Amino acid sequence: MRSWTPSGALASNVEITSANVQRGDVIQIGGQPCRVADLV
Repeated sequence: MRSWTPSGALASNVEITSANVQRGDVIQIGGQPCRVADLV
């Protein structure tokens, strides 16, 4: 089992809309990086 290591980065909830994200951006959902493929 891995222990949590503080990295200095803060996590917060951000509303994602087509106004603040573009195709090809990488966002993190549930700790998993996801590349934005479509804005629909």
